[in-house]
Amino acid sequence: MRLVEAFESSTSVVAVMRGSDGVFLGVNAAFERSTGYRRDQVIGRLPIEIGLWPDPAFRARIWSVLRAEQRAVALPMSLACADGRLRPGHLSVEFARDGGETVVFCLVHLDPDQSAVPAAEAVVPDGFYRSLYLAASEGIYRSLPGGGFLDVNPAMARILGFGSPAALLAERGRNAVSMYVDPAHGARVHARLLAGERLERERAQVRRRDGAVIWVSENSRAIFGEAGQVLFFEGSLVDITAQVEAEQALLRSESKYRTLVEHSQVGVFIMAGERYTYANHAFAQMLGYREDELVGRDYREIMAPDAVPQSERRDQDRLAGRPVPRDFESVLVHREGRRVHVKVSIGPVLLDGVEHLTGTVLDITRQREAEERLRFHATHDPLTGLPNRMLFTDRLEQSLIRARRRETLVGVMFIDLDRFKRVNDTLG
Repeated sequence: MRLVEAFESSTSVVAVMRGSDGVFLGVNAAFERSTGYRRDQVIGRLPIEIGLWPDPAFRARIWSVLRAEQRAVALPMSLACADGRLRPGHLSVEFARDGGETVVFCLVHLDPDQSAVPAAEAVVPDGFYRSLYLAASEGIYRSLPGGGFLDVNPAMARILGFGSPAALLAERGRNAVSMYVDPAHGARVHARLLAGERLERERAQVRRRDGAVIWVSENSRAIFGEAGQVLFFEGSLVDITAQVEAEQALLRSESKYRTLVEHSQVGVFIMAGERYTYANHAFAQMLGYREDELVGRDYREIMAPDAVPQSERRDQDRLAGRPVPRDFESVLVHREGRRVHVKVSIGPVLLDGVEHLTGTVLDITRQREAEERLRFHATHDPLTGLPNRMLFTDRLEQSLIRARRRETLVGVMFIDLDRFKRVNDTLG
């Protein structure tokens, strides 16, 4: 590096960093003497990775000023040495071009009249950091357009499974998008932020330090300078893993329920007021319709006319708060016009804050037809199809009951058929 070579003999601490992400490209001999770090320990690494800045927010402030004004002069700072002690001084930084590459030229003037103090005793300015980061329950970060984290708060470190912001920055400081499970998602987020888009409640999966994958909701934006250049990105993360897992469990449950309902051999419906809002395949097929042809229909449109009055009475009782049977039989009309006897089980349910009726429908037409045939054969002669003695006796008893109630008379007529006894005895 020509810049490093030019200042190799300088007594001031000099370092050159890559402009996109802040990685050290070179340092001079004074840097080695003053910090105790060898060049091979520094070059290719971020300052935060070797613990050079004790203040977690200092790096963010440097880059904010640098990207806004292209330079920063005499910023008060403390340099952390390899032995853990701090050297107070002032930092001046400026963008420069070297061999076609944008670099950051750093010059540190260490105060000769102040002795180094242990890092544990150093007072870290906390006005900016504490007010913005420490009290926040959500993870907060700043990152460079080049991809590296500038600063993160303790909540951000906890969300990603790190013990401290410094630990997170040391491990992932050079590539903020590496936290995303899907690299393509990270690239899309980066591109949208560069385009000036503000992201709100953006869901993504991120990987914790232990390899566990969690869901987060992210809000982020780009901060622009007066000249329109992107200074840095800032954003926040909230761990929504429990919420997403609950939503996914609900979706699985709904999917399972819908699969069961759709493939059920029993008709299932949902009504809002007097109209169907849902009908499964079995119910629609029972009446010769498609599911979508039943949705929106008034239930009376598919009900036998003689069954409507009783159904309307049930509706009136329900609206009046009177008890209504949950199970009953009714008669519907097939698309082709034939009557379909059904057994219905129905009950109220609250959907999206609105009361609906949901129920099941079982086709009992064959059962009713079989019962009707049994009744017919029990009361009619199998040969002639004429009513037999059992039906005659039943009808006579009913007529006598009505006559007594109305105080009227009942006439009974006997007819004698010649030689009918022979027919009856031989042919039944």
